[in-house]
Amino acid sequence: MKIDFNKLGQDQLDNLKSALAAYENKNPVSSESPAVLYIVLTQNCIGHCAFCKGKDYVYDPQHNMSREIIEAILKNYAPHAVMIDLRGQGESLMLPDFEEHLARFSQWGAKLQLYTTLGCGTKKTLQSLVDHDVFISLSLDFAEKKLYESLRPGINFDTVMDNLGFVCSEIEKKWGTLKGKIRIALIPLQGKNLDQAEKIFGIAERFHIPDIRIGPLHSSANDPNLLKFHRRQVLSTLRKCLELSRKLKIDLQFASSPLKSLLIKEKTFDCCCHPWLFAFINYKGDIMVCDHLIAPAQNRYRIGNVKDDKKLAWNGPLAQQQRLAHIKKSRDLLSPCLNCYKNLFRYADHEHEIDPRFKKWLVTADEMEGCLRSSKGIFGLFRLMS
Repeated sequence: MKIDFNKLGQDQLDNLKSALAAYENKNPVSSESPAVLYIVLTQNCIGHCAFCKGKDYVYDPQHNMSREIIEAILKNYAPHAVMIDLRGQGESLMLPDFEEHLARFSQWGAKLQLYTTLGCGTKKTLQSLVDHDVFISLSLDFAEKKLYESLRPGINFDTVMDNLGFVCSEIEKKWGTLKGKIRIALIPLQGKNLDQAEKIFGIAERFHIPDIRIGPLHSSANDPNLLKFHRRQVLSTLRKCLELSRKLKIDLQFASSPLKSLLIKEKTFDCCCHPWLFAFINYKGDIMVCDHLIAPAQNRYRIGNVKDDKKLAWNGPLAQQQRLAHIKKSRDLLSPCLNCYKNLFRYADHEHEIDPRFKKWLVTADEMEGCLRSSKGIFGLFRLMS
């Protein structure tokens, strides 16, 4: 993904500069407005995946973002952002008015992004993604129809592949390249899909997708699918992925460390930039300081609402408290943040596109290969397996 800074207005550039300065100077008061927005247009989904919605999930129209909240975001927040993600906590493509939302959020030149299963959406809707140059992150963790549909009930694998073929073809027609336009997110990598990784590279090769991002399952300590219970297979899978990355010329990026023994500490956030730059806005308009705060108990994490006075919502006491907690790495951190800092597991995603200084947190195939190579030999192998 690339942010085209030439498409941005001076207000957006100044706002980003102010946010970056506040972060660098460790000022608990950030810029006038968040530079990056993650907007939950809907919490509804076509899938009933066990790890997310569950088999008892029922569609609820009240879990779609209201017009009132959308208008508040468009008026007070979107004009200042350099990047806007419309992912939802469900599947945004299922919304009948998604194309309208896309057009309205695109008017200021911010880079648009969508995490999706591509399990639904009309061809007109999919074409709108292409025409507005939306960066598509395809959530794909299984590559076989029967297995995919058994673990992601409600989503048809053939529809996913058909839609993937359509958007890839249309992107190449309009933009001449898929680079920086689409990627596969093999997330979460877990015990039950380690044997699928090689097949997912096959799908990437088939559709000429140039990027794959891998991230491990984060779950309860005794979940049998956690990678720590499958160390030998994890190492074998990682080596195969690295080999395929080179062979197929597919860029590989790691969202976080697959195993604690493979942690590259110098690549982890020393102080997270998200509370200064990012706003995650749920379908009710509640604002959180990080796009990773998508747990059920969101009310504990809110710093305000888009219907509140903006200064109070974005730079009020709750927001400043979280920034100070990140500076001091204190016990006042949100519980997910405490876990993140405790385990030092998260690497960069698109932060380096916002500011090149954040490249220091990016972990690519080269870094992971170097980590594996440095662990060769009996003592290194013992460390990995322990």
